[in-house]
Formats: sequence, C-alpha cells, structure tokens
Amino acid sequence: MRTFRKSLVTVGVAIAATLSMTSIALAESASGSGATFPQQFLASATAEFNKATGHNVTYANPGGGSSKGKADFKGGLTDFGGSDSAVTTAQAASFDWTYVPYVGGAIAIAYRLDELQGATLSLSANTINAIFAGTITNWSDANIIRDMKANPTWANTKKKVDYKGASVQWTPTGPFAVTATVSILPTALKGAKGKKIEVVDNKAKKTIGTATIASKGEIAVNVKTQDGVEYSVKVDGKEIGKFKRVEVTMPSKSITVVYRSDGSGTTNNFCNYMKNGTNPDWAVNDAFTSCIPGGSAQVASYGSRYQGQSGSANVSNYIADNSG
Repeated sequence: MRTFRKSLVTVGVAIAATLSMTSIALAESASGSGATFPQQFLASATAEFNKATGHNVTYANPGGGSSKGKADFKGGLTDFGGSDSAVTTAQAASFDWTYVPYVGGAIAIAYRLDELQGATLSLSANTINAIFAGTITNWSDANIIRDMKANPTWANTKKKVDYKGASVQWTPTGPFAVTATVSILPTALKGAKGKKIEVVDNKAKKTIGTATIASKGEIAVNVKTQDGVEYSVKVDGKEIGKFKRVEVTMPSKSITVVYRSDGSGTTNNFCNYMKNGTNPDWAVNDAFTSCIPGGSAQVASYGSRYQGQSGSANVSNYIADNSG
C-alpha cells in the first residue's frame, strides 16, 4: 500500500481517481479522515464507488477536522486526508502527494435568534469581525441595528421544505432586488438535474424568475421585488421557501459565539477572510483560539459567551438548540 498511498492526495476524491485506473479484479482498501465539511458527500460517494468497483474506500465519521486529516495522512495512518485548508510545510508528508479539488461551497455565518421570527440577519463584515472578536456582545448593539436598517429585512415563513435536499438563501442586493440562491445537497443533485426552479409572486400569482438545475448544486436566481408582496421559491413545483419583508426590533440579549474546537479548514478560511477583509490582527490557521485577536487567553476571558464544538455537525446542532 505504500506506493498506493504516495499517489493519493489530501482530498478524498483522489481515491476514486486512483482506484478507477486499477484493475477491479483485485479489490483494494483505502481509508481517509479529515474535513467534516464534505462528510455527507463522501459518505454517499464512497458507497457508490465501492458498489461500482468492488473496492473498499472509507472515510472516518466524524472526519475529525482538517488538521487531523493532514496529521493522519502525514503520519501514514490513512491513505488520503480531507482538508479545506492548504497544507503548510510543517504539515506536509515526506512522500510525494498532490491536491485534487473535488467539492466546494460557501462559508456562511449560522445563527439562531428567535426574536427575529424568521427574518434574515444582515450584517456587515466589520460587525461580524467585532462579534467574533468579542467587542460586540449584545444583539441590540448600535452597529447591528445600523446594519439591519441599511438592508431590507426579509422573513422566511416556510418552516419545512417540500423538496428533500434543497434549501434557499434569500439575499437582498438592493432596496427592491434579491438573489435567491438554491442549494441542492450532493445526495439529491442527480435526481434534481433538469428540474425547474421558480420564484413566484404570490400576490400576482406569477412566476418572476426561473432557472434549471444542471450539474452545479448551487443556482442563483435574480429577481425584482415590491413592498407588500410575499414570494415563494419552488423546486419542481415544491415550495422550499416563502419570504416577505418585515420590521425587526433587535432584542437586548447577549451574543454567544460558537466556534470549532478542533482543527478546521473552514475556520482557517473564515480567519483568512477576517484578516484580509476587516482586521489584520487576526491570524490564519486551523485553530479558532489561535486566530482570534488576543488568542486563547482572550477566548478564555470571555467565559461561557464562547462555546467550542468539535466538527461541523456539533456546531450546527448547538446553534439549532440554543437561541442567542
């Protein structure tokens, strides 16, 4: 397996590329660990690959984070490592290897604030920097209120999507303009190809924007909007979002910052954006407590306002279970 390992890369799909070029007469086994961002995709992809080839490719569940993926691969514990961040010189394996990009997606700020009643939170990069750096600590902060007033506030009243594997992000791009970005999970993309996306003016009962799902799992539809109108977003005639403009009063409530406690490539990319886009005092690496201005001592001083969770799923679950 030594030569096989050398030909693999820090991202999981390299296994598929390599194994598919070998004879399926001799079944091979390969294991990987690392980034949790592509966990769901890899679970499906490896199962389908194994079924089609007779090989046995596995990816740890949970993956353990990008830092673990890089460390396990370097240490010879796995045949490939998944990482959402670049491999540094210190992290690089001594044998030959290469990168193979295979899946991508946006990084978003997740939140739960029940007082918004489904309204979309719109914050500037400077305000996000101040929240994660610990200088904005309450949802009623003047900077947050100013950001919310600068952008039309929309609420999604659709609590459960009618098309499994689809979701939509409703992003104002002007006073009367919106981009509806529909995301299809990798597991649902094959069945969704060729399906129609519609943005519907529910008052006029008229479709105002359409797109067709092709090979990409993220599709943007730009539309013009009006006051007093509710809009639905549909995939194959099934509603995945229902939006209307609302007035929002921000509550006087403490902000809890939830971060990845394990080494995370998503954290690395977020910190890189903070450093280069808003605040040069941020550092760039896989550890949030090392990235944040002031470092781990600063995080410790914030006490329970900062909550570390291991893996993307645990971060998501914590936010889903706690308002604020």
